Amino acid sequence: MKNKYWSVLKIILALFLIFGGVQHFLKPEAYVPFVPVFLPGTMAVIYVSGVLEIVFGIALFLKVGVYGGYRNSDFNATLFTNPYMGCLF
Repeated sequence: MKNKYWSVLKIILALFLIFGGVQHFLKPEAYVPFVPVFLPGTMAVIYVSGVLEIVFGIALFLKVGVYGGYRNSDFNATLFTNPYMGCLF
């Protein structure tokens, strides 16, 4: 039961990531306020982050080998959705 619960949550997270990534291309002006002013190429930052969200969303659907006790897709979800974990690696 617990495994099924986490599988459903992982699918929901993947769908949100993919949807958000697609929105970076459909309505990029909505993301402009979130890009810091000191970064050059505001639109490039928005498009690159959109591609990354789509890639990580798709990665959650993949079942790949084991890395450090976690499946790679679970490791990616933890690393890139939690900003504090991202600082550790």
